[in-house]
Amino acid sequence: MIHAHVENGPASQRTVPPLPGTALNSTAQLAWFNLYQASQPQQQPLNPHDGTAASTLLPNHTQTELPFVGSDYEVVIPHAWPRNIAHIDHSIISASKPYPVTVSSDYTDQKCECELCCISSTGTHLTSSCINVNSATVCDDSNCLLGPRCGNRFEQRFELDLIQTRVGLGVVSPNIIPQGAFVVEYVGEILYAEDAARRNDRRYQARFRTEAEWGEHSKVYVDALACGNESRFINHSCKPNCVMYEFDWTNSTRLGIFATKEIPPLQELTFSYSRRNRQFFRCQCSAHVITT
Repeated sequence: MIHAHVENGPASQRTVPPLPGTALNSTAQLAWFNLYQASQPQQQPLNPHDGTAASTLLPNHTQTELPFVGSDYEVVIPHAWPRNIAHIDHSIISASKPYPVTVSSDYTDQKCECELCCISSTGTHLTSSCINVNSATVCDDSNCLLGPRCGNRFEQRFELDLIQTRVGLGVVSPNIIPQGAFVVEYVGEILYAEDAARRNDRRYQARFRTEAEWGEHSKVYVDALACGNESRFINHSCKPNCVMYEFDWTNSTRLGIFATKEIPPLQELTFSYSRRNRQFFRCQCSAHVITT
C-alpha cells in the first residue's frame, strides 16, 4: 500500500511543485527529482488484494459505507493533491535516456487543412473530419496551423477533482463530458522495459502497444507511481465510462483517456485496466459486485 498523506481541501491546491518541461534535461531537474524520490518514506510490501490508489484517512467503517467504484455522486468533497506524488502535466524521462521513437508511427510532416478547428468546442474525436484526428495523430505546430483553436492537442477541457472512494482516491468531473471527448492524458515517468521490470510496485505502469526504436526495438512504459496527474487515480471498472487510446505525436506516442459515453457531472471516471495490472488488486467496481 502506498501511504499517501491526503488533506481535505480544493483539488486544485498542489502541495508539490510541478516539474518543468517534458524531460529531465538539466542537472537541476534531475537532482530535484532524485531528491524528491529519496525524501519519500520507504514503500510497504505490496498487498495483492489492495486496489487503493492512495491510502485513506477515513475509519474502516466509514470507508465501506462509500459507494462502489463507478458510482454517481450528488455531492463530493474534493481532496488536495497527495504530498508524496509529484504533479506533472507531461511525461518525463531521465536525461540519461533517449526519448523513445515509435517504430510503427504513421506521423508525417503533412499539415491538416482544417480552417476553423480540428475538433470544435462541442465536438469530439468521433465527429471530427480532420485527417490528424482520424489517423490518431495529435496536432502540434508542425502538422496543424490552427494553434489554440485546434482542439486536438491533448489539452484538458474538463475540470477534474480527486475524491475519496471505498478503495482510496478516485476522480470525478463537475462537467458533462460528451461521448468521445478527450478527458486527460495518462502521464508519468517514461521507462524502457528493463527499467520497468526492476520496479517493485508496477501497478501504475501502462505499456505502449507499439514498440520504440533506439538501437534495438524496446517496449516502453509510462509509470505514474511517483509522479503523474489526475489520470493516476482513475479507478478500474469492468463496465467503464472511459477508455485509453494511443496517439502518435512527432514520431512518438502519447496515451489519452477518452469518454466512451456521455458522462454526467460527478459520475466517477473509470476505465478497464490491462489484464497484467489487474493481478495487483481485487476488483471492487459495482459491476463486479453485482455479478459475483
